[in-house]
Amino acid sequence: MSRIQVVSQVGITSIGFDEARLHVDIDMRPTDSEGDWLQRRGRCGRAYPAINGNRDYQETGIEAMRRELAAKRNPVYVLGCGGGKSYMAGMVAAAAGAKGRSVGLLTVRRVLVDDISNRFSAMGVQHGVIMAGRQDNEHRSKVASAHTVAARNLTLNVDVLFVDEGHQYVAGEFRAILDRHANIPRVILTATPIRADGLGLGRIADSIILGPTTQELINRGFLVPTRIFCRHAPDVSQLRRNSSGEFNERENEEVMGRSEIVGDCVKEWLYRARNLPTIVHAVSIKHSLAIVKRFQGAGVNAVHVDADTPDDERKRVFDDMCRDAPPKKHSLLIDLAGNSLRFGFPEDHREWSLDDWDPTEPKPAALAIRRCEQCWCVFRTTKPECPQCGDPYVPTQREIKERKAELVERQREAKDAAVERWRKSQGDDERRARYMALVEKARTMGYKPNWAAVMLNKTTGHWPKKEWK
Repeated sequence: MSRIQVVSQVGITSIGFDEARLHVDIDMRPTDSEGDWLQRRGRCGRAYPAINGNRDYQETGIEAMRRELAAKRNPVYVLGCGGGKSYMAGMVAAAAGAKGRSVGLLTVRRVLVDDISNRFSAMGVQHGVIMAGRQDNEHRSKVASAHTVAARNLTLNVDVLFVDEGHQYVAGEFRAILDRHANIPRVILTATPIRADGLGLGRIADSIILGPTTQELINRGFLVPTRIFCRHAPDVSQLRRNSSGEFNERENEEVMGRSEIVGDCVKEWLYRARNLPTIVHAVSIKHSLAIVKRFQGAGVNAVHVDADTPDDERKRVFDDMCRDAPPKKHSLLIDLAGNSLRFGFPEDHREWSLDDWDPTEPKPAALAIRRCEQCWCVFRTTKPECPQCGDPYVPTQREIKERKAELVERQREAKDAAVERWRKSQGDDERRARYMALVEKARTMGYKPNWAAVMLNKTTGHWPKKEWK
């Protein structure tokens, strides 16, 4: 039988095995969650063969974590998929073990428990594993399934707690886990500190540490850039949202399960990605099985996996699909859900915050993204022509107007930031000198007596002291 070429899966179930060998990502699942979308994009982003470069940012990040914990603050550490967050946790665990201290790591899926446990073992970190069917009490350090810890109402007796996929712990049963461990210093690990429901990670953390951006990791060769083709941008404006802020699954399935969209999924793959190891993200099991059936009808060896697929079977599937995978200089995203037009490129710069936010606000990335109507390539509007087919890009009057408005807003924000930095740099001596100059100007120009005080407050945010008058 020929090698498996396409695997269709549901949601963001982690692949877990040699993700770097994947070349193609077919997105068939519209989402209103930028975090969910970025998590899925990270599955194909790793360089292959892997680059064994200097990852000095990991040491820098660990030092920043230690400073925050020493200051009695629980930080969020942000690093893109493929940056090595779990490896950093292993480095801390190894150092802690050498000093007789212990580390716990919570993660959300069984396959990740096994993956991180194997990584810890390779680093010489003695630890136990807690998940369904297993509970090792021999070692103080633990790698644990959050689902099992929640179901058993467990409290880990460790000195420091790492929380993988930490954006999932803001509410619900996972939040209850953190509440039980409130007295244990913790580090929240995530590639995407943003949730579809708008709840900020400031609810479970005190500070934020930013690792290198996705673009910086690409520049250093650890990740690869993404080429995007978006033939379809389905209308999702009428889809209802569930309590977590995501699109209603049944309605989403109706939109994406249409025969012409599923058929275009196969056509696009045959045209752009034939024989390359490919993952498809489907809306539901029913949707995924329909996609697999259409691929098989075209003579492509495709299979379906989901959360109920046994780990050994999932590993066999991905090992078979990825064997003899060619070197990868970029990943390919075939976007049939229109998500790239809402969220931009995975490597775009994003301003992360711990604050709550309004999920109904428009996504600014849409202003900087264009889709070529000739070849469906998605590219930034800063380019004068399509990078794939060379079709010239002529901005519409609306785009010009929107871009001018965006530029004015950015200039205003930059000016406000510069003024604020200047204000903070002004001490009493500088403010007093400025006030005396304003007093002299008021006297010369015949202004009212309080003019100088008002102007000082307007420019520095401070009123003059009594002794200056």
